[in-house]
Amino acid sequence: MKNAQIEKTVPSLGASPVSELDAAVEEPEVEVNVTPVKVSIKSVPETEAVQPVAVFKNDFVGCWAWSNGAMITVKKNGYATNGFAPGPWVTQGNQQYRIEWPDLVSSVNLAAGGTKMIEKNLFGESGGQRVSGATTGFSGSWLLDNGATAHADSNGNYTIGPLQGTWRSESGSNRFEIAWPLVDQITLATDGTSLSGANQFGRFTATKRASCK
Repeated sequence: MKNAQIEKTVPSLGASPVSELDAAVEEPEVEVNVTPVKVSIKSVPETEAVQPVAVFKNDFVGCWAWSNGAMITVKKNGYATNGFAPGPWVTQGNQQYRIEWPDLVSSVNLAAGGTKMIEKNLFGESGGQRVSGATTGFSGSWLLDNGATAHADSNGNYTIGPLQGTWRSESGSNRFEIAWPLVDQITLATDGTSLSGANQFGRFTATKRASCK
């Protein structure tokens, strides 16, 4: 009897209390007013075509055949050599370079009582006759064998036309030294295979070689 009474008090599992509750509750209607938003899209211009930029090759290092017959080797260590005297080289930007060679040096002896000079250098021997100045020193004007006139002033400057050099006395009153600065200003071609340049002695060109031989 007790079991029967318990069963009467338990509601039927077929009835869904949740479903009945949902049915009893009405969902309120919600009205939503949406205001349209205008979006302004700014037109973006097409990218302009990029103009090609010239690319310069840094091909100065290597072997060069100078137009005067010299073979110049430009090394990565910052020095160039012409076979007998190295000189430092530097870049000056925009395919411009400079080589500072050692001075070209001549030894001069005075003869014939100071009226004649005998000059010896790397290129051979030449001479000149005194035009002015005391015969006991080097100062004065000299008519050289090649027809040019050289001027040696008392401050140690030695000039032949536009060429600028210096002179100094060596041991002995009849021995002197003339020094010519030699600096090459160079422009490398854009393809890196040729160059042009100038120093105080004139202009030159060069072409690159695969070998320094």
